[in-house]
Amino acid sequence: MTEQKIEQTGTVFVSTGARVFMRRRMEELVGLFLLVLATGYLVALLTASAADPSLNLAVDGPVHNLLGLPGAYIADLMLESLGLACFLLALALVIWGWQLMRHRPVRWWLRLILLPLSIVAASIGLGLVPWTTDWPFGGGLGGFAGHLLVDGGGKWPGLAGFTGVPDWSLQIVCLILALPLC
Repeated sequence: MTEQKIEQTGTVFVSTGARVFMRRRMEELVGLFLLVLATGYLVALLTASAADPSLNLAVDGPVHNLLGLPGAYIADLMLESLGLACFLLALALVIWGWQLMRHRPVRWWLRLILLPLSIVAASIGLGLVPWTTDWPFGGGLGGFAGHLLVDGGGKWPGLAGFTGVPDWSLQIVCLILALPLC
């Protein structure tokens, strides 16, 4: 047994070893929660259907998304606004959850700042990809955010108008920048 320590605030009832044990189990639980959240988010995205009810579409039919109506709303919102860049959020949740479960240090403040930048960079890069009419969600592969940042939405020149570089090079730069940031 370890000795009880007396601090300025009073007697400590839990030993240092027990506190470390509880902190590590809490990290593992939070990591597991993030992995489950990422799995649910991925299921919602991968089973998304443009025919499901959403904020853009009011239908009276069955919901095709495996997570039901909440999954349909989340998938539609993310795919419409960010396009394929919304998958970076799932990737980040998996990486963070795995790091917590393996007791690796996670710099939350840095990651929470860089993740939105990563998603925006990916959305811009995917917004430069010409998309066919087979894509069931509006806004293109980069979503409405990528479309707005690339084309300016008709109000301003957008990123494509400011840079003088070809689209493919800007596309590569944005997609290369996006991955390490998350």
